[in-house]
Amino acid sequence: LFSGALRSEATGKKIKKFDSFIIRNTGNDSEAARFRDKLNQKLVEDRNFLQQAMEPCIVFINGEYFGQYELTEKISEDYVNDHTGVSKKDVLIVKNPEHDGESNQEFNELSSWVKRTDFSSASNYQQLCSKVDIDSFIDYVSCQVYFGNKDWGKNNVALWKAANTDSSNPYADGRWRFLLFDTEYSANMYNQIPPTTNTLQNVMRGGSWIGSLLSQALKNDEFKQKFTNAFMDMANYNFASGKINALISQYSEIKIEALISEYSQQYKPLAIDTYAKFWAEKDNESTFTSGVQTVSSFYKERYSAITSAVKTTLGLRGSLAKVTVN
Repeated sequence: LFSGALRSEATGKKIKKFDSFIIRNTGNDSEAARFRDKLNQKLVEDRNFLQQAMEPCIVFINGEYFGQYELTEKISEDYVNDHTGVSKKDVLIVKNPEHDGESNQEFNELSSWVKRTDFSSASNYQQLCSKVDIDSFIDYVSCQVYFGNKDWGKNNVALWKAANTDSSNPYADGRWRFLLFDTEYSANMYNQIPPTTNTLQNVMRGGSWIGSLLSQALKNDEFKQKFTNAFMDMANYNFASGKINALISQYSEIKIEALISEYSQQYKPLAIDTYAKFWAEKDNESTFTSGVQTVSSFYKERYSAITSAVKTTLGLRGSLAKVTVN
């Protein structure tokens, strides 16, 4: 699966066996570009949370063509074990805490504690850092804000922790960490999330658990500085038009535009055939071209809009400066 390229986050070794996987229809993006979720997750694959590997496939049912789907890692105890080495029996996962959190006592306790605690206090903030992997939280929130994921906050949130600590495994320290999934309702999907959208403000005001944790944590100056630095690092590196990705051999230059172009070429024939199967009335080629253009336009315009929105929302002073290092 996944062309044999999937590797463990903890060991770097190839993952060769799978307890289960998903064949996904690309969700909200099924009648547009069909690669939004894959693009988003690829752009932040080096950040401090778990992502899902994805690879396109063609599905036949009893010999009948059923279009293109996406082979996708399934979030489960087995998935966390594969990537972190934490024993499956020790993995606690909470998915969509607005609905499912109440069934998990440990998460319930964390949620209640966050709502009533003043994190402007250094000692309280240090307690938060002992309960939640702050770097994972910041990276996770930052990318979702940048994507402009409309279907996130009260929905499509997942986090996990090790029930029992193990000093030999840094992932088994008992802190909550985050899992990225289902990000395709983003990049101006349905023309509902234009690049000027202040998604940071939206999540903070949205009444979700994740928004509450963010708002509470931002009362602490250390967290606010850390969040600002990490967000700008992600904006300048992961989402930059020209970024250097050390994971690519020879430090090859990777550009969002190049990645979109690559996926566009790969997915175009798959998407057109899938449209023809399920939506015969569509102008197939123009539908795909329009979907890709929407994604491309969003990311071309997103940087200036969202960095300005973050500055305003967090009450930051000063201006961004460009620094060239030779």
